[in-house]
This record gives sequence, structure tokens and C-alpha cells, in this order.
Amino acid sequence: MRSCAEAKYFLAHCPGVKMDGNRDGTPCEQQWCSR
Repeated sequence: MRSCAEAKYFLAHCPGVKMDGNRDGTPCEQQWCSR
């Protein structure tokens, strides 16, 4: 995984991935999708 867009794709299209710890819809917040 190399970007926030890629993380969001995995979250939307790969069932069972655990990339959104707080379940707010934003995956990999500490690595790729920080605000």
C-alpha cells in the first residue's frame, strides 16, 4: 500500500480487512490518511 487512495480502495473492496480501527470510514489514519 502506497497511498490513502489505495487504502480506501482496499477498505471498500476487500471484505474483512481491519484497516479502520475507530470505524469512522478513514483507513490507515496514522500511515496514509492523516488529516
